[in-house]
Amino acid sequence: MEYLQALFVKFLKIINFQILMRLSKLFQLLAICAFFILLFLEIYNILNFKNSIQKIQEKNAQSLITVVSNSIISTCEDSLYNEGNAQIHKYDKIDLSHILERGFSSFSQSPSIAYILIENKDSIIAISNHSRLNDLKKKGDFDTQSNWQNKSNIRYISFDNKDVLEVTKPMEIPNYPSMVMRLGYNTQIYKSEYNRVLSFTIFGTILALLITMAILVHFATNTTARTSNNPEIALHNSLRDLFNSITDGVILLDKSKIIKYMNKSASDIFEIDNLSTINKNYDQFFNYDYFNLENVLKDGSPSTEMNVRLQTPRGSSKYLSYTSNLIKFSFDKSEWILIVFRDISEQVKLQEQNELQEKKDAIEEIASSISDRIKNPLNAIYQIINQMEQSRNADLNATSLKILKDEIKQINDIIEHFLEFAKPINLNLQKVNLSEIFDELALSFSKIIDAKNIALHKDYPSYIPLQIDPELINQSLAILIQNAVDSIENKGDIILNIKIESDKVIIRITDNGIGMSKAEMSKIFSVDFSSNARANTLALAKVEQIVLLHNGTISVDSSEKAGTTFEIILPNNNII
Repeated sequence: MEYLQALFVKFLKIINFQILMRLSKLFQLLAICAFFILLFLEIYNILNFKNSIQKIQEKNAQSLITVVSNSIISTCEDSLYNEGNAQIHKYDKIDLSHILERGFSSFSQSPSIAYILIENKDSIIAISNHSRLNDLKKKGDFDTQSNWQNKSNIRYISFDNKDVLEVTKPMEIPNYPSMVMRLGYNTQIYKSEYNRVLSFTIFGTILALLITMAILVHFATNTTARTSNNPEIALHNSLRDLFNSITDGVILLDKSKIIKYMNKSASDIFEIDNLSTINKNYDQFFNYDYFNLENVLKDGSPSTEMNVRLQTPRGSSKYLSYTSNLIKFSFDKSEWILIVFRDISEQVKLQEQNELQEKKDAIEEIASSISDRIKNPLNAIYQIINQMEQSRNADLNATSLKILKDEIKQINDIIEHFLEFAKPINLNLQKVNLSEIFDELALSFSKIIDAKNIALHKDYPSYIPLQIDPELINQSLAILIQNAVDSIENKGDIILNIKIESDKVIIRITDNGIGMSKAEMSKIFSVDFSSNARANTLALAKVEQIVLLHNGTISVDSSEKAGTTFEIILPNNNII
């Protein structure tokens, strides 16, 4: 680990230049974003300008057809009256057409008007441009039905190879059937203005693109040249690749415990994305000072290699071997905390399994010896005592005999417990609902719990499918619940909790009984442990054995007079 620390010191000395390179890339990214924002705004302005022009065209066309319609109606009424035809009720198409065409002849010369046409339900009555009559007749399929209901219509059509906005308006001339005026409004002027603005916008966008590309090319070329010609950057990249390839985890923090660097191995061990930790506080990911950071900051002296059991941000339990050092740089007088660690969970698990096997071997040997040397003599003593009880010898005290008999039976029970623990366990895995096992246990303990005025709280889902040995798990949970009941003298609480996560099932049995000291906790699963306040710890050792055979873990957390929590974690390969 000392060699890694020396390499990391070199890595930190050149990290400032790398930060500048990243800022350069950030500026390039901002330039690209600015260009696309400008492009978006230009497109939005073009669309908005086009809509505005269209609204102005439609408003002007509607105003113009109103003026033309009123003028023509006024001209027709004057002409009919002057010619003495005001009383004629008979429809005269020829005379009316002449009058109408004369009425709008002055308007038809306006550059804004492409044509004026008046029609009724049957045919075209008058038109301003006879040369285009056939073309207009082809367009006579316009929805005129709405026009006879005093409504106006607007549409865009092609007339004389030009875009025209056609508006219609109902007309009423006294003593004549209802008519419709159709006016073609020339949009060429507006279209020319729109094309001018569009051309200017396209030119500005292309110019902005060229400027942005020039800036990006400049920075890219400059950055590449500086990187390729700078041996420090090449060394930085090599060290970065080295740190990401090693199996040891590496974390760099400043004195405020802000994470500045985490290599790939560290992120894999902690089951988090290393990039998500940068510039965030260590305490956001860990709720305990696992790496002794406070003492390192206080004393400034490097820590010796130590082992620690920690819980990752995702809840996994792991064992690590680590060193923590405070690094001081003379060139900028900065101070950093460097943590180098490796995952030793597999070694610890293997060691625990070896220790468990050693316990089993020792117990088998002890149990065999006890069984052979003590059990048979005890049976003989028991038979003799029975014979003495049946005799009439008054000197024998019946009470003493009964006590002696009970003590011998207790010794025999201990031997039976040792023999039971020493038996090899064969798992009979089945698909079961763990919640049902808890429900059955809660029911079986209900009388004892009620007698001691204990409140039992069940906190788990109704269905938890697991692949386990139901008989052995039931036996283990019953031992832990009995342990919780025995720890409460009178009136208390027991909580049965099951939590399901993506990779594990966590079982917790908590009581608020008398608790245990740290010394007692350290030997709680040992076969030689004994305490009057706790259940038979041979049984607890059996529970540990059963959990380990399920590829799980069991732990205990307790404080004197504050209660105890047993926690069993079964891995996800047991989840169905």
